Order: sequence, then structure tokens, then C-alpha cells
Amino acid sequence: MSKRGKIGLLLGVSCTIAVSTIVLLSRYYLFRMFNSELEVIQCGIQILMITAPVYFIYVAIEVLSGTVRGAGASFIPMVISISHLCILRIILLAIIVPLWNSVQAIAIVYPITWAATAFSLFIYYKCFRWRNTAITVQCNQSVSLE
Repeated sequence: MSKRGKIGLLLGVSCTIAVSTIVLLSRYYLFRMFNSELEVIQCGIQILMITAPVYFIYVAIEVLSGTVRGAGASFIPMVISISHLCILRIILLAIIVPLWNSVQAIAIVYPITWAATAFSLFIYYKCFRWRNTAITVQCNQSVSLE
């Protein structure tokens, strides 16, 4: 990974860990700001306790796909994102929820699909040719800015 990519990943992960920590520590107050029903707050906290500690994985998705898209190869990162964050997630929900019908079952699918997406994007980033796929457009007309 390039130096800029590593710095972006480090900054993103650092900020995400800091914000996730603040949100986890103040979770009761934050949920009470939006809803006063105890059951709703408990469901929200259950989801937060599963997803927030591993939300830094999502940073890898954004940095890796953004790096590849910025080089001009946007199709494959799009396919990876759609197939993992949408299709795989729906398949997992269809399998897991009937077996384990709870809020935790739904919440656990998110980190699983984040990890699968980040892993697939990392493999694509490291093993496939995407660096020289940028499309260059030349303009032969002069433009007058009046």
C-alpha cells in the first residue's frame, strides 16, 4: 500500500476508534436523546455493542475502494461492494435470522459483511492490475471564460 494509503488508513482507523469509544461510553445518553422507551434503547445498545467495536473495518473498505477508484478502476470495487454489502448481507440474514431470531443476529451480519468486503478489496488491491486503468480525456478545444 502506498504511503498516502497507509496514512489515510491510519487516520481513518484512529478517528473511528476515538469516535466509537466516545459513542460506546455515552451510549445511554445518546439513545435517550432520540427515544425514551427502554426497549428501543436496549435494542439500539445491543446493535451498537456489536457494531461499534469493529467499525474500524469499514475504514479499510473506504480507503481501499477509494484508492482503486481514484486510479480510474471503479467497476470492480463497485461490484465487490454491491456483492458483499448487499447480496451477501441479504443471504446471511436469510440464513441466520430464522435460526437465531434476535436483534443480535441482524447486527452480527454487518461486521461479517464488512470484513468480507474489506478482505476482497484487499485481495483485489494487492493481486490484480488496477493501477494503469485510468481513463484519460483530452480536450482539443479552447474554452473562453468570459
